[in-house]
Amino acid sequence: MNNRIRELTRAIKAGGKSLGKFVLPSVLSVVVAFFLATHLKPDLIAYYADGEVITFQINNEPNKFRTILVDWSDENGPRIVSATDVTFRSDKDVTWRSDRGRAWISKFVIDNDGWATANHVTIGIGIPTGAELLKVVASPNVTVLSDKLVQTSASYPPYRKIEIERLGRSEKAVLTVLTACSCGSPARSKSADSDLFIATDKSSKNYSPVLFLSSEEGTGRLLYALDIKDAFALEKGLFPSSTSGYWASSIDVAKNAAEPKLEPVAHMKITMSDDKDGKQREISLTFP
Repeated sequence: MNNRIRELTRAIKAGGKSLGKFVLPSVLSVVVAFFLATHLKPDLIAYYADGEVITFQINNEPNKFRTILVDWSDENGPRIVSATDVTFRSDKDVTWRSDRGRAWISKFVIDNDGWATANHVTIGIGIPTGAELLKVVASPNVTVLSDKLVQTSASYPPYRKIEIERLGRSEKAVLTVLTACSCGSPARSKSADSDLFIATDKSSKNYSPVLFLSSEEGTGRLLYALDIKDAFALEKGLFPSSTSGYWASSIDVAKNAAEPKLEPVAHMKITMSDDKDGKQREISLTFP
C-alpha cells in the first residue's frame, strides 16, 4: 500500500513539472498576443489646410489674368501666400470660366503614427452645397483604390469617399482637393483636365471638413487645421521630387494652345468683400 502511495506521489510531481513547462509558454504567448493586439496597431491622424484660389482678368484683357492664393485661417486675418500673372499669346488660347466663381484648394495630410501598417484607409471629405469637387490628387507614395461621390439623401450634401490601399508605420500621405463654386450659374464644367496649374514652392476658408477617417484596424482622429503655407512646406519636405502648387479652375486652356507666360507678382494690393458673422465687410490684402 505504501509503495502505491509513493508511486502515485511521484506521478503527481512529475505531472506538475510537465504541466508547468506547458503552462508557462502558453501564458507568455497569450500576454505577447494581447500586447501586439492592443499596442502594435496603426494610429491614423488627419490634418487639413484650406486656401482660396481667386482669378481675375488684368485690365479687362481677355488673354491676361492674375491668380492669387489666399489663406483665410491665419489668426491675424486673411493673407495672400502666392500671386502669379498669366499671359496667353492669344485670347483664342483660353476661356475664362467666370461661372465657376471662387475655388478652394485643400490639403489633407493623413499620418500613421502607430506601430503597424494601416490597410484600406478610408477618408470622407465633405463638399459644400452648390459646389463641385473637380480634382482629387494623391501623393506618389500611396495607391488610391477607389474615389467616389456618395449622396446619402436629398436633405444632405454629398461627400467624397476615398480609399487608400495602405499606409505604413510612420508614413504620411497627402490628398490635394480642388473644389469650385458654380455661384448659381446653370453652366457646368465638362472636365477639369484643361485647368491651368500654377506651380509654387512658397513654402487657407474652405467648407471641406474631414467627415471620417478609418482603416481595417480601426478609426482615426482629426486634429487641428494647418496653415496652407505650412501644408505646402510639409508636402515639399515629404515629396521633394513632386511639384507643389494649385489650379486656376476659372482658366480653361485650349487643347493646342501655346504655353502661357507665368510671372510671379512682386507686389500687389487687392480689396475684397468678405462675409463675417452674417455681415459683409471690405478687406484690403497686400502681397507680400
